[in-house]
Amino acid sequence: MGIITRLLRRRDPRVDAAERLLPAAQLAATSMFAPIVSQHATLRDVELPDWDFFVPVAAVYLALMRLRDSSGGRSYEEVAAIAAAALVAWNRDAARAFTDCGDFVQLRARSLVREGSEYAWADAAGMWVLWNLHRSEPTLDQAQAARAVGTCLVDSFYGWWD
Repeated sequence: MGIITRLLRRRDPRVDAAERLLPAAQLAATSMFAPIVSQHATLRDVELPDWDFFVPVAAVYLALMRLRDSSGGRSYEEVAAIAAAALVAWNRDAARAFTDCGDFVQLRARSLVREGSEYAWADAAGMWVLWNLHRSEPTLDQAQAARAVGTCLVDSFYGWWD
């Protein structure tokens, strides 16, 4: 392929979006912490480093889940590999957390969809974050923050590729 052809060839915008995904998720985690904590006192005792880890992992998971469901195939694999590499470079535990998030959210969301919830993905993602922040199943009082956390994530990252 000639140099002119390579220069003129358009880069897939999803590659750029994949490269920006983790930094955007980290920024979102930072900016949503204070407003959510002010509304949910049970989050005042969580460790900020835990928040700054689990919230971005959930955001990246939701964005990639949406891409997989809307496009799939080889293009998804290529773009997902970029986002996955960023996760691993950021934190060696992120890949394991990403897999755990996926397993939890898929199982929980399916159950909530069967129950007729219109917030299934948000509630499931929020609950995964809370479960990890509290290091156990959230109490009923703690779980009240799940929708707020999950809705912020879904609103910010479910349409990341659009």
